[in-house]
Amino acid sequence: EIRRSVMKIVKILVFLSVAVLSLQGCQTGREASPFTFLEGRQVQVEKVPNYISKLSNCVMVMPVSIVNERLQIYGPNLEDELARYAREKFDVVIKADEVRKVADTNGYIPTFSRDQQQLRQKLNCETVLQGRLVGPGEKNFLVWSGHEVGIEISFPDALSMKNIWQGRHVTSRSAGGIPLSPIGIVVDTTKAQMMAMNSTDVVASVISDGVRRIMAYFPKVS
Repeated sequence: EIRRSVMKIVKILVFLSVAVLSLQGCQTGREASPFTFLEGRQVQVEKVPNYISKLSNCVMVMPVSIVNERLQIYGPNLEDELARYAREKFDVVIKADEVRKVADTNGYIPTFSRDQQQLRQKLNCETVLQGRLVGPGEKNFLVWSGHEVGIEISFPDALSMKNIWQGRHVTSRSAGGIPLSPIGIVVDTTKAQMMAMNSTDVVASVISDGVRRIMAYFPKVS
């Protein structure tokens, strides 16, 4: 009798796990996965002819503006990683925190083209590096936990503000799955909980990996 009760509970847990993951899939579908036109771990790059001639030896990283609250946790890491990999491409890199400080002091809004021009003059730095995040972000369930984020990196022209180079990539991490046995429930739940507990480290890793993959396609400028 006890064995039957245990098996009944197990079946219920398996059913609930499948139901939760199915619901999660439907929800993700409504939100639309980031950059659905990208396949696998593909990086999409768009660039104009002779774009390198439009870049200076100094680049400033724009503060990342995030509308979706679920993506807020990735913002600081994206700014840091953009500056980190920009140092491999440019002689001088001005971090987003410094740009934000100058913008706040002078009442500039970095996303406005006129204010961005003012920032170029104030900081004596002609090249701008922008980062954007899209996608569902972090999702945590009983037996599954994961991150899926689309990263867009772009360099706008100093005059027209149109992108002269742009790279896109979807980066992700996940743990857990659909348990098909009592042991599977324990294992998948443990994996999912471990990822959720180490969320800060996972976020840093996800963003670093995405930025690294995109910037690998960008040449050394100075």
